[in-house]
Amino acid sequence: MKKIILYLLLFYCIPAFSQMNNIEQYLDDGGRTATKNIIKTDFTQMLLANIPVIFEHRFNNNLSLQGGVGLLTQNFFHPVIKPIFATDPLYNELKGGYSLYVQPLFYGNGFESLHIGIPLRYRRHGDQVESYEFNIALGYQWFKGRHLSYDLEIGAGFNLEYSLDGVSYIYNSNIIDKSLANDFRQRLVFPVSFKAGYVF
Repeated sequence: MKKIILYLLLFYCIPAFSQMNNIEQYLDDGGRTATKNIIKTDFTQMLLANIPVIFEHRFNNNLSLQGGVGLLTQNFFHPVIKPIFATDPLYNELKGGYSLYVQPLFYGNGFESLHIGIPLRYRRHGDQVESYEFNIALGYQWFKGRHLSYDLEIGAGFNLEYSLDGVSYIYNSNIIDKSLANDFRQRLVFPVSFKAGYVF
């Protein structure tokens, strides 16, 4: 009798354990919901002759901060995407430099969701020209597998540009939207960003 009861218990318990394992496998996302860091680069910035390295850290399910530095490569790699006025020598004669970038991000539901960001970017081309860019961006980030992330954003904002040598400008100085005091130049910008990163 004891053997019969034991066989019955095994018969009913084994499928139950198997079902629990299936549920755990279904709910397991490879640790992505617990991840807190992503190292990224921005391919659209590369097309503009800026090679950035970006680090994102998540503080909680709805808030993260990303920031990075970039190498401006005009002295050996000109932008692939050029404005229609790129024949302007003031644009083509820019030297290389560096860029700084910081962006707080507000997620709807964790890393893999819609988010609103406030990108701030600073660019400096040696002793020629510097610019400050601010915009508000709407984006979506998703993961591919356990360690690969993609992030697509589109934004709207403005750019302030200042010529350090009084001659050079990143943009054609003849179509500036508005001139401010101290030779600052202002224009509207509508940036698009596509980033890929490593999740850990």
